[in-house]
Amino acid sequence: MEMMPEKPEKNPEFSNEIKEKGGVNLYTCIQCGTCSGSCPGGKVTAYRTRMIIRNALVGLKSKVLSSDEIWLCTTCRICTSRCPRGIDVTKAILTIRNIAVDAGFALKPHKILATQAMTTGCALGGNLNEALQELRQSLGLSRTPISITYLSDPKSLADYRKLISEVGFDKLMQI
Repeated sequence: MEMMPEKPEKNPEFSNEIKEKGGVNLYTCIQCGTCSGSCPGGKVTAYRTRMIIRNALVGLKSKVLSSDEIWLCTTCRICTSRCPRGIDVTKAILTIRNIAVDAGFALKPHKILATQAMTTGCALGGNLNEALQELRQSLGLSRTPISITYLSDPKSLADYRKLISEVGFDKLMQI
């Protein structure tokens, strides 16, 4: 006897959550595909904006939030400018990303950058290898860019970390 694949759990309130948190009403979407057809990233990746919006509309919250596709949007806003229904598709995608992060679905590279920012005060960190540091020095520059060391003052870094903690960024990124 062949087993049927399990249907994803539907959350009919997901579209309302997107509307409440981002002000974007997805219910006016007619699934015409203009967003996907207009997307420059969709031409070179598997990114299909229309499918994300469709899955959100039918309440496939877990599927949408856990998908890597929501992070492929470059926020160029072409989809938004061409939507015949006037939907701010880019804002919807950004809202979905925020909901995903709140639900613990941040991508590993984002968490790495967040950890680096919490550690050094800068997402770039001081990770220049020795050869690059020597090259900078030979050109008369500091061994590390100033943007990497701008929170080298212990009090400034402590204040920065306190602020990050007070706004909950450390918990949001699960650092």
